[in-house]
Amino acid sequence: MEELVRGFIRVQRGLTPGPWEVVDAIQVLYSGGNATYLAPEIQLGVLDLPPANQQQENIAAVTSSSKAELLRKAVNAPDALTDGEIKILKARYWSDVSLAEEAIRDNGESALLAVSEDHGAKPLMAIAEAAMEEWRRRMAGWKQERATARDEEHSKAQGWVRRLWDEERGERSWGYAAYMDPAATPTPEDREEYFGRQDALLFGGKLAIGCGPLLSAQWTMQYLPWPTMAVAEGPGSEEDVKQSHGDESSPGKLELLRQDFREARDRPPGSGKYSYQNMLQPGLVDGIQRNVFLVIDKASASTLIPTRASRADYVWIWAVDPDFQSSADDSSGRASRGSAQPVYAGYLRVRLQQLVNSFFESRRFRAEEISMEDLWRAAQGSYVSTASILRVPGVREEDSTVSRLSEWSDGHSFVSLKKKDWNDNAGNRDVGAAMRLDSTGLSG
Repeated sequence: MEELVRGFIRVQRGLTPGPWEVVDAIQVLYSGGNATYLAPEIQLGVLDLPPANQQQENIAAVTSSSKAELLRKAVNAPDALTDGEIKILKARYWSDVSLAEEAIRDNGESALLAVSEDHGAKPLMAIAEAAMEEWRRRMAGWKQERATARDEEHSKAQGWVRRLWDEERGERSWGYAAYMDPAATPTPEDREEYFGRQDALLFGGKLAIGCGPLLSAQWTMQYLPWPTMAVAEGPGSEEDVKQSHGDESSPGKLELLRQDFREARDRPPGSGKYSYQNMLQPGLVDGIQRNVFLVIDKASASTLIPTRASRADYVWIWAVDPDFQSSADDSSGRASRGSAQPVYAGYLRVRLQQLVNSFFESRRFRAEEISMEDLWRAAQGSYVSTASILRVPGVREEDSTVSRLSEWSDGHSFVSLKKKDWNDNAGNRDVGAAMRLDSTGLSG
């Protein structure tokens, strides 16, 4: 205690005879003694306050309030204190403390706080409130600076990104719920490879659209457990498979997933960040889309595994309308056998990176004017030529979705509603077409 008291300003300046008297007084207080029985000079020494006349002078230099009024304001309305008032209270009414004295005094701060908490009454309560108010203002200023910096980060982003930032301020998740067919990545190595590449592409996409770090960190893919019945049923009947040209997203399976998603949507929302490793959730994470969910099956996974075959524009994922009502005519997603005209069946392919660009904008901000079927129709205008896809040694064409891209049914993934983007191919592994800041994807 003696070493701590040596840091008091009064002791440093010799205004108190010695630290022992202050230490003895503090011990008396801790033993239940009454501070009113201490000599005035010792009381000032215990609280490390300047002489009374100096207190009045220093207070008058920063405020028109009397000491009593200043104390009441600090205790009852600290947010009304001026910066000068906070400073003089924090300094315990000292106004001329040098940096060297302050450095030594810091060592005795714990002793001062101990006395303040147990025996300080209103004067020390006021000092503590002033210190807290300064901290609150400092934090508010820091938050404002951070908010300004975040605003600047998004100043050149896509228009919908700026709107998302203005609405959420990085405080809520944004993204999708998703299901992964266990057969899509049958081995742990496949799963690790798929998610590593998927995360990299989505990260690159968020950078391309001008998404700032805080907003980017709130991006969420909430993986829901794959329904047991969907596993048991498999991809569907043999006729379903024939009609769908090998698509894994058969009508029967998708209807099971729709039902499961709607049930999850009706449960209380989950919270926090989720990954594919944590898939047992009470409900949908607050903030993610409730009007669409994603499905990863063998067909979509094969656009990322092996990764050497992946160009950003060739990677797609299923997007499913959870509220779609199927009929006999559109249950397969195609017209009758022999017809070249597709039929909307409540789901479509979406280029993976467009999940964080035009597809998200359409589902989040324009769902009332742009339906899932509108997006599906736009997807029918896109086409990826098999001639431009990298062939990978050792991978059989029949084992990869790329071998089927010559058919219209397997070559159409949503890019944007701008016709000029439909067949655009960036030829880049990291950032695909219609992703840069000058391409909104929904204005044409």
